[in-house]
Amino acid sequence: MSRDNRFEDDPVWLMQPLERRQVALHRLNVMLDYERHQRPGDAEAEEAARRLGVTTGQFYRIRRQWTRDRDVLDLLPYGRPGATRKPKLDQDVSDAVDDLIKRAVARGFRTPAEILRIIRDGWTLNKPVPSHMTLRKNISEAVEKAKGVAGGLVFLSKNIPPEALESATEYGQVMAIDHICLQVFVATEGGPVAPIITLAIDLFTSSICGFHLSFGAPGPLQFEAVLRDTEVRSEREAQTHTTNLKPRLVFAVGGGSGWAKLLSRIESGGYDADVRASQRLDFGETISVLIGASIGPVKFATRRFLNDLVFNPGRDALISFDELKTLIEDGVRDLNGMRIPVDIELNPLKFDF
Repeated sequence: MSRDNRFEDDPVWLMQPLERRQVALHRLNVMLDYERHQRPGDAEAEEAARRLGVTTGQFYRIRRQWTRDRDVLDLLPYGRPGATRKPKLDQDVSDAVDDLIKRAVARGFRTPAEILRIIRDGWTLNKPVPSHMTLRKNISEAVEKAKGVAGGLVFLSKNIPPEALESATEYGQVMAIDHICLQVFVATEGGPVAPIITLAIDLFTSSICGFHLSFGAPGPLQFEAVLRDTEVRSEREAQTHTTNLKPRLVFAVGGGSGWAKLLSRIESGGYDADVRASQRLDFGETISVLIGASIGPVKFATRRFLNDLVFNPGRDALISFDELKTLIEDGVRDLNGMRIPVDIELNPLKFDF
C-alpha cells in the first residue's frame, strides 16, 4: 500500500486494536516529520527516537521497515499482521496438490486421512509428494470452503441445533435465521458497543441471503429486518422474475410476546416454519456451523469475548457503523461467490406476512 492509498479503509487496518492503530499513526507522523528535514542526520534521528520512546538503532530499523512500501501497517507494534511467508511448495507442486484435493472433495471425501491417501495414490508429478504436515493446511482450507455446499450436512456435534440438520434440494427452499455477536466494537454516541448480526442463510448453498446489524439482544425486530434485506437483495440479484420463492423458515424463538405475534403472522401468510422455542433465546450455533468463524475479516465473538464485553483499547478494534457495514458487505460478496454455483438460477425471495 503506497502512502497515496487510503489505508484507513483497509480491512486489516480497521480490525487492529485501537491502541495499535494509535501507535502506528504516531510513528507515521514522526517518520513524515523526519523526512521534512532536507538532510536529516544524527540529531534528527535522536529526536525522532526520543518521540517514539526507542533507541536510535530501533528508530532506524522501524524506518527501514516502513520505507520498503511506505505502508502504515508496517508501523504497527509487534510486527505487521498477516505477514506473508515464503511458500513452502513450488508452484507446479502446489497446483498438483490443489487439483487432487479439489477432486477428492468433489467426490465427497472430507477427512484428512482419506484425502492424503488420494493425493499419494494419484501423484504423477516427477517431484516428491509433500509431507503430511505441509498438506494438512491445504486440505483443511479446501474442506472449509466445501462446507455446507449443496443440500445441507450431517454434523457430528451433539450441540448443533435442529435447523442445521435440515436438508434442502434447491436454492431458496429452506432458509435458516440466526444471530451472533461480532468480535469488534462500534463507536456510538454512548460509547463503544459490540454489535449483533442477524443472518438469513440459504441451506442448500450455505450462502448468505441477507444480513442486519443491530445493538442489544436479538428479537423479532431483527428477524423482520433481515427478511426485508433478503427481499431487496434477492430482487436485485435475481436472474429471472417469473417465480417468487417462499422458503421454509427455520429459526429459534424466545418467550416474549413479540415472538408469538410473529409466529401468528407467519402462519397466516401461509409460510412453513420449523421453530425451536425456549424461554431464553438460543442463538449463534447455526451461524457458526453453516458460515464458519467469521465473515471476511470480522470474527464472530468467542465465549471468552462475550464474558468480557467491556471495551479494551489494547485488545479490541473500534470502528464506525458504516465501516463495519462495508466490511460485512464485502465479506458476504466473497463468501457467496465461493458458495453459490454459477449454474444456479436465482429467483426473488418473498415474505408476505
